[in-house]
Amino acid sequence: STLVWTMGGAKVAAPLSAVVGIEHLAGPVRWLSDSTPDESIQIPYLPDATPTPARFDHDAAGLQLRFAAHPIRHAIATKAYSRLTYKIPPGFRTFRAAVAIDDSSPAPYANVTVRVLLDGKLAWELPNLTSAQAPATLAVPLGSAKTLTLEVNYGQNLDVQDHVLWLSPALLK
Repeated sequence: STLVWTMGGAKVAAPLSAVVGIEHLAGPVRWLSDSTPDESIQIPYLPDATPTPARFDHDAAGLQLRFAAHPIRHAIATKAYSRLTYKIPPGFRTFRAAVAIDDSSPAPYANVTVRVLLDGKLAWELPNLTSAQAPATLAVPLGSAKTLTLEVNYGQNLDVQDHVLWLSPALLK
């Protein structure tokens, strides 16, 4: 079988076996990693340390983010303490993601509290997330909220190895 579609006015064909995914742009999913947050804060634990800004879909070296040795197409990498706030466009009903400690290097001391806030109010929380845990999946109903905030706070071990990945973070219609 062959998949045929129009791209820029030209017909493009590909064997169906070569198609690994189809993403409907401007459709029912909006990837947060493709959006610029209205607020992006990272506060290092030590006052003289340099902040580590959030990274979107790529690591600090420009390489695609990975988890469990697999490339992740949509992800946000953060470090404790961080806070990213987004305006919620009309029509979106749910925030969906998975959250895990970044496994790109050993992190036996990582321990964070992860939160999702809607209009500044707590909507979901996972205390004491560690590298020993599988990714935690979440689906948070947005209701009438106007803003969505992703927060990673220090856990039991201050900020040691507290690098967190928000995996496939998306707003859903």
